[in-house]
Amino acid sequence: MKRSLGRVKSEHFLKKEVARLKKEVDNLVYNEKSFTENNEKVVFCTGLSTWELFHVLFQYIKPKLKQYSVLTPFQQLMITTMRLRLGLSDQDLAYRFKVSSATISRTFAHVIDVLYYQLVLHCSHVNKLRFYPRVQGIYRQKC
Repeated sequence: MKRSLGRVKSEHFLKKEVARLKKEVDNLVYNEKSFTENNEKVVFCTGLSTWELFHVLFQYIKPKLKQYSVLTPFQQLMITTMRLRLGLSDQDLAYRFKVSSATISRTFAHVIDVLYYQLVLHCSHVNKLRFYPRVQGIYRQKC
């Protein structure tokens, strides 16, 4: 009886320890789970004010991101925002994400292009279409 009680206690202890270690690993890994609802971590790593804002941006550009076998689309955006916000080098990010610095460099360039096209060019094109008739009307009145 004593042996089985001791065994149950040690199993309970081991389960708690495994759960604690899993949580610790989740905090060290750069994936969606480790950032979800953690606004402090999002602000520090990305400069965006909330998880919701980061997630909206991610969902908006996700279809345009490449599907690398080693980096998820979420990690690609994280690499880019961390480099912009924290000024981390390619080599530093390569160590953190366990890829080569060349992969980091290519990923950064690709995501910057996607962000530029999706946010800057797309938004300016939409605004031109929306406001062009007004501007054209004002221009005609002055001429």
